[in-house]
Parts: sequence; structure tokens; C-alpha cells
Amino acid sequence: IFYGDSPHPDKAWREDDFGNPVPVYSRSKWAADLVLSTLPNVGIARIRMPIDWKPAPGNLIDKLATYPKIIDVENSVTIIDDMIDVFRQLLGKKAPGIFHVTNPGTMKHRELIALYKEFVDPNHTCEWISNDDLVAQGLAKKGRSNNFLVNTRLAQFGIAMRPVKDALRDTMQKYAQAKRGQSR
Repeated sequence: IFYGDSPHPDKAWREDDFGNPVPVYSRSKWAADLVLSTLPNVGIARIRMPIDWKPAPGNLIDKLATYPKIIDVENSVTIIDDMIDVFRQLLGKKAPGIFHVTNPGTMKHRELIALYKEFVDPNHTCEWISNDDLVAQGLAKKGRSNNFLVNTRLAQFGIAMRPVKDALRDTMQKYAQAKRGQSR
């Protein structure tokens, strides 16, 4: 529901910021957030670019590892193991309102691929292109939405997530073990 930089000096979007969705799907998601957030006892958890240690076609690690050309953009991400823990805590506390369930900090695709090369495939190669090149080269119909989400409300309920750099490294190590297990 957020496109580009926020109006804040750090450019990160907060849970109570007004969205600026463009695509129909994003507008409908934003409309649902607005309506549901007015109801009592309703919690809404927003995630961003989920990353799991389990190899799967929809996993961001698997997606990026298969692309011959990748854009190196910076985004907030959600590590699935941490997300599950946060969801349990939010449910246990019956926490109402909107929450950004993203690991603190940001990640660039280049960092994810560097970890992939370190733990999974040291011979992996790809070409780094700009977001504009993605569309210009016909690899996508439109540019990607890149943004940063800050999870300010989780702390109000005593919930913390691991910094993205630590969580991503741990996730890639688990991913590498899972991949080795698949090849046996």
C-alpha cells in the first residue's frame, strides 16, 4: 500500500501513515485495512517481501537465485521464522490495530545474493541492472515498489524482531542446509 519514500526524514513508512496505493490490488488491500482497523479487537499484520529458509518457488531466495538479471534495490523484509513468532505474540496479547511485521533495517538484493554465494553456491552469477532497466529490457511490465516499513507499534506490546542482517544470515544458513538435504 506504500509506494516510494515516505514523507518522514528517514523515508520509512509508519503504521499510521496514509497509504498511496496505485494498483487495484493495493487499493483494495488499503481499503480493507482502513475498514478493519476501525473495528474493536482486530489486529492487522503487514509483512514485506517474505523470506523463508525453506526452498520453494515463491521464496525470494529461490526467485532471485534463478534470475539472470537482478535489480539491486533496498527494501524492508520479513523473515518468516520471526513473523510466525510475532504473530503468536500478537494473538496471545490480543493486540489490536495495524502492525508492520518487518525485521528492523533494510536489505538490498545484492546482500541476499552475497549470502547465497557464501552459503549455497559460490559460483552463482547474475547481472545487476537498474529498476528502470527492468522495464526497458522487457523483464517486467512496470517497476517494482521499493520502500521501508518501520515497526513502531510492536514495541508498545513488548515485541521485538531480530535485526534484518542477523535474521537474513541465519535464514540463509538454514536455507543452505535445507538445499543440501534436498540433493541427497
